[in-house]
Amino acid sequence: MMAWMKAVVFSEYGSPDVLALSDVALPVPRDGEVLIRIHATTVTAAECLMRQGRPIWGRIIIGLRKPRKGIRTLGMELAGEVTAVGPGVRRFKSGDQVDYTATDFTVRMETYDVIFDTVGRSSFTKCKGSLTKHGCYISTTGLQNVVLALWTSITGGKQVRSGMSVDKRQALSFLRDRIEAGELQIVIDRQYPLEQIVQAHRYVDTGRKRGNVVITVGG
Repeated sequence: MMAWMKAVVFSEYGSPDVLALSDVALPVPRDGEVLIRIHATTVTAAECLMRQGRPIWGRIIIGLRKPRKGIRTLGMELAGEVTAVGPGVRRFKSGDQVDYTATDFTVRMETYDVIFDTVGRSSFTKCKGSLTKHGCYISTTGLQNVVLALWTSITGGKQVRSGMSVDKRQALSFLRDRIEAGELQIVIDRQYPLEQIVQAHRYVDTGRKRGNVVITVGG
């Protein structure tokens, strides 16, 4: 008998209204894959762009006129429990927790050694006053940050770093250790239940997101 699960899917590009909560077949993990029961996920700015089919050149990968069948479920980050593993998996086993702990969004009048803008809604100019003398502003978006990175490497003082990564396993292990040691705080802006995924996307579309927008998934 086929098992089913809930998933948010989109079969066309557009506003948050194209998202639909549907019943889909529960996948069976293949070689090197794991199946995770998700407790929480997030809505990122990148996912909202994918939902809109932007940038246009990105449709070469995700589908020209509508998203390809294999890319109709959004989601890049998660917390949950491993329920099954495919052949060849050695790092995880059923029952392993892949949760992370986060704190509520707060504003502190402090200076920092590193400011990591994962949202792309801030700037080096805005954050410069919150950096220590030799602090570093890191961003994963914006051509201007590539230019600023080169410029600050020449002028010295407060620095800009920019770039993207593909294989994130080593970086995730590093971040996990920092979180567990209390050296890194995760910022949560808002939380929505899965049934309000459309409202969550509408909020991220406003450009006012200042931290993680978390989607909680009921048991």
